[in-house]
Amino acid sequence: MYFRMRLILSVLCISIFSFSQAQSVKLGGRVLNEKNEPLTGVSIKIIGGGGTTSDVTGNFSLSLTPGKKYELEFSAIGYETKQITDVEVIRNQVNELNIVLAVKATTGDNVVITTKNLQPEMKQSIQPSHFKRIQIL
Repeated sequence: MYFRMRLILSVLCISIFSFSQAQSVKLGGRVLNEKNEPLTGVSIKIIGGGGTTSDVTGNFSLSLTPGKKYELEFSAIGYETKQITDVEVIRNQVNELNIVLAVKATTGDNVVITTKNLQPEMKQSIQPSHFKRIQIL
């Protein structure tokens, strides 16, 4: 009796785990700059909750539910933020989304730095005899 209950419970747990895994589908892709170079550490945010970041080769992966539309936001320091709407994944299909981020044009106020020399100008000369010759093998 104990063995039978344990077997039924195990089959039930495996079924639930398999069912929950089948509910999400992988969306993968790559984030590049305008020079076709991978961007590391790009924040990929699912509007409404969740997200990930791109790895050193610009690749990312998200688990999304099929039949639902998502809005994704890609952002990185020094690059324009990009929002992609109506992202949907389909079961039993390769779901890939490759993104190119443009460099953010920055404008700023002019900065003026002024210094005051409180000491009189000091010059120092170095004689060649002060140098040592080093031989590197």
